[in-house]
Amino acid sequence: MTGGIYMKKFYTRELHRLSIGLLIILTLLFAFLLNTAVQAEEQELLKAKQVIYTFDIPDGSLDDRDVALGTSQEQLDLPSSLIARVKNAEKEQKFEVPVTWTAHPQYDRDAPGEYRFTAIPAEEYTLADHLTPPGVTVTVNEAEVDDPKAVDEREDVRFKEEKSEDRSRSNQPFSFDIASGSVVIEPDTTGQSDIQVTQGSTVTRGIDSSDTIELYSTSGATVNHFVMVKGGIETNVAANGINIKSPSGDGFSITENSTVTLTLVGNNYVQPSGSYYAGILVRVGSSLTIEDGGNGFIEARGGNYSAAIGGASSYDGTGSGDITINSGTINCYAGKWNAILGGDDANITINGGKVNITNTNSNFDKKGISADTLVLNGGTVSADGYRNRSIECSKAIINGGSLYVNSSISGTFINSAGLPVSQNRIDASSVYGPNEMVKAGELDVLMARLHTAQVPNAYSNLYGVRDVYTDSSASVYLWLPRVNMPLTDIEDPSSVKDYDNSGLPERITAKYLSTPVTLKLLNPDDYSSSGFINGN
Repeated sequence: MTGGIYMKKFYTRELHRLSIGLLIILTLLFAFLLNTAVQAEEQELLKAKQVIYTFDIPDGSLDDRDVALGTSQEQLDLPSSLIARVKNAEKEQKFEVPVTWTAHPQYDRDAPGEYRFTAIPAEEYTLADHLTPPGVTVTVNEAEVDDPKAVDEREDVRFKEEKSEDRSRSNQPFSFDIASGSVVIEPDTTGQSDIQVTQGSTVTRGIDSSDTIELYSTSGATVNHFVMVKGGIETNVAANGINIKSPSGDGFSITENSTVTLTLVGNNYVQPSGSYYAGILVRVGSSLTIEDGGNGFIEARGGNYSAAIGGASSYDGTGSGDITINSGTINCYAGKWNAILGGDDANITINGGKVNITNTNSNFDKKGISADTLVLNGGTVSADGYRNRSIECSKAIINGGSLYVNSSISGTFINSAGLPVSQNRIDASSVYGPNEMVKAGELDVLMARLHTAQVPNAYSNLYGVRDVYTDSSASVYLWLPRVNMPLTDIEDPSSVKDYDNSGLPERITAKYLSTPVTLKLLNPDDYSSSGFINGN
């Protein structure tokens, strides 16, 4: 009996020990499994994040820069995305990675000094251990310097930021401070006048179609407001030193078959909220005419898939309304795909002014100009097509102006006489320096050679040279007829010079050319001795 009791106690004690041991083992196993699960989750998170191993930075895009006192961070032109080589799941690819910029010390546009901006990739990306993020050093100077946003690639525009209160406004009775809110221009809902302007809760009526609506800004910075013209009205708008970025949508929109004459006074900047929207939207059925009202300059920036001035993919696909440029300096920038100026269905006419069309995304296709019909009667135009055409149209009629294209073109290119034309570089360095306006008199010597009875009824006017400027090489780009005619029809070939070893004499006119060449503009001393033009 005693032995039975002893054995029972023994087994009870051993069972208790085994229970405690098993509990310890289970506790340790649970901790191990929990730690393994956490590590696995962390590994999954690391795998989910895409690792950036290197950035592909185009030359000059992240150069350090000096800016004038008062330059806002938006005006620094820091890119919103960078091209990077990314590895995820053992696969390496090249992506356009969204970035934001942080400054150390915190950027203060009114405090001179150096600020280091660092690119921070979006949260779904992480940097490899060896990689440091790209950066830019911005120096804010006390002295005025060129604002990089307002200097185009030909360096023919200089921007000096002015305080809005010092701007000389035209004292229009209908003037609106865009810094106070977005502006909607539409038909007068009461029928008492043609137009009403709504800004916030304030409605201004009594505006006729012949009146000018002036938009100015009391803010020296970019304001998150927009301008909209709608309801099929015809109106005149003067942009006098505005700098707007739409909080949602297009920067300046012309919709519902409306017609706008936009007069530029001073420096103006317009941009949309982002992709799919235009800087200045001109919807199909609407039209825009741009005039210079005094040192008129505008920089229009379009989002990806949309134009700087013209169509936006959010509305009419690649379509656009009509655009006429008579004067002023117009810089157009846009990102990937579609066109920078215009769009399908557009009729674009350029009579004067300086128009610079530039792609801002070096990794995607972008057309320079897209139109149904393009008419060029004057002005200086540079059309940048990147991995795509500089100009795509059904028909281009070129009667004047300097038009430089850097890539292919599509469509029928003729003058008003129906003769096919092509780009010819005119070397004007003997008469002009870089970025100088060309006077009609100097080109008349060359142009008069194009208007000869040897092509009956081909020309009624000289080639238009209004607002024609030389480029950085003191050249202009005229689109001249391509007609095959023998050299002996103009003069004895032995009496002329072959200045560029092209086999063509330097005084030959483009109407005798079957392929584009470089012609030389003679200096004034040659005019009287040439024997071709009397009295010049």
